[in-house]
Amino acid sequence: MINYINRLINIRKLKTVINAKVRSGYEVEFWWRDDDVFDSTEELKELISFSCLNKIPVNLAVIPKKLSNEAIKLIKQNSHISVVQHGYSHINYANVGEPLNEFGLHRSLEIQLKEIRIGFEKLITAFGNQFVPVFVPPWGHIADSVIEQISTIGIKGISLIGDHDKMYPNLINNNVHVDIHSWKTESDTSYEVKIRPYNQIIDDVNNKIKKEKSDNDCLIIGILTHSQIMGNNDWHIFGKLVKAIKKMGIEFIGIEKILHG
Repeated sequence: MINYINRLINIRKLKTVINAKVRSGYEVEFWWRDDDVFDSTEELKELISFSCLNKIPVNLAVIPKKLSNEAIKLIKQNSHISVVQHGYSHINYANVGEPLNEFGLHRSLEIQLKEIRIGFEKLITAFGNQFVPVFVPPWGHIADSVIEQISTIGIKGISLIGDHDKMYPNLINNNVHVDIHSWKTESDTSYEVKIRPYNQIIDDVNNKIKKEKSDNDCLIIGILTHSQIMGNNDWHIFGKLVKAIKKMGIEFIGIEKILHG
């Protein structure tokens, strides 16, 4: 009963925060990014079913080097799915004790840009117009020296997580703001991952809406999931969030709308 009451309170807070932004002249929208996609798994099929059932577009951050033909076929069957580039091989090259990073200062810029270009061209060939030229660095880390050059490949946007206000030449920020999971790195290949409590996720959304600003009249909040590790409870909690947002008349949009305005 206490959890139910707290949930109602937090949803009312969310409605109040959104209404305040609307009265200030903003249009509030959400977008959904799902990371680490590369194969036609049962988890990916569950994600597609969820997005169809809830009638919301999903933006898949796909790992180019690992991408399977089966995943290509499945994704191309669903026109409401957009694809963005999630690194190249999703391999960590950082030293022990450093934040995980595929595109840092540990390899030559030439090699890194070559990999990004190969991945970029593979995704264009595989998905055509479903591919949106936005780069999502694995683990949310990337060196400035790499970011400053990726537009020469054809990348139009960068998608990080959290409060990254820095602007880069020739790139549009398409950041996500709220991760529905909590992460604890145990090693280069091992994590402790937990679905966050629903009330905590709602509080996080509230806080992001309060503090986020926009140069135009549209405020866009990004939600991050990792469907490949999601079970029934994860989908249940994410589903409650989506329904709460949609009940307020707020829409989820595709990343191409953010990129092209």
